[in-house]
Amino acid sequence: MLISVLSVLILMTTITFLGCEQADFTPVQLYGELTIKITDDPFPIDLIQSAGITIFKVDIREQDVDEDSAFTTISEDTVYFDLMELRNGVTAELLTVELPVGDYDLVRLYVSSADLTLMDGRKFDVKVPSGEQTGIKVFVKPALKVRSSFSADLLLDFNLEESFVLQGNYKTPADIKSFSFKPVLRVVNESFAGSFTGFVSDTSSTPIPIEGAEILVEKDGEEISKTISDDMGKYSIIGIPDGVYSLVCTKEGYTTERVDSVSVIIANSLIQNFKLTPVK
Repeated sequence: MLISVLSVLILMTTITFLGCEQADFTPVQLYGELTIKITDDPFPIDLIQSAGITIFKVDIREQDVDEDSAFTTISEDTVYFDLMELRNGVTAELLTVELPVGDYDLVRLYVSSADLTLMDGRKFDVKVPSGEQTGIKVFVKPALKVRSSFSADLLLDFNLEESFVLQGNYKTPADIKSFSFKPVLRVVNESFAGSFTGFVSDTSSTPIPIEGAEILVEKDGEEISKTISDDMGKYSIIGIPDGVYSLVCTKEGYTTERVDSVSVIIANSLIQNFKLTPVK
């Protein structure tokens, strides 16, 4: 769903010619406009009221360059995001900045703090082990191509379940003692991606929307992304690279529905609805 997209709109530039005895000229650096957005891939939302992170710095690196000095700082603004508000295809903008034309394969996020509030009102300030000092390295595959007269998008999709590691038993909220923050996120160059959307309902003659059903995207047995249907039964999973996938829809008290060989087409949204049968 799960930290949400990088949009690059390339600005037109001109070449300035110097007046001298020979036909010499100096090219002007080409720049594009970079936008980074964040989304969330959530876990048991019935327990959580909010899950926040604070990002205070963002670096980016050109492809195939290893030295840390090759990183360019593109933002030093402090921005807070509640990942619980970024579900079912909702994204939030992290930054917009001009960026030189080139290929970029690594983004580094610096996180200063994280917090999580449960439905019972308890708030946990979550320790950030290394995000503040060294940054979270996020590799972009395929590399983001900033080109003149073209656009590209990048999605940073935080996996909430794996990023906020619970100490205790989530099935017994009173036993939850603390959380640690170990950020896990999926990065997708949306120039090569599409999305899934649809509704989950039961099989009655007058279908009733099913809230809280989990929709999982798999490829070759590996989980790619997931989301949870809202109170209208709607779901949306964005930033799925083009390819062939399986969709699995589950909800406690209902049979599991699975659809295989579902193709994702670049820049398209595929509609896949689910009807779940109550378990008798």
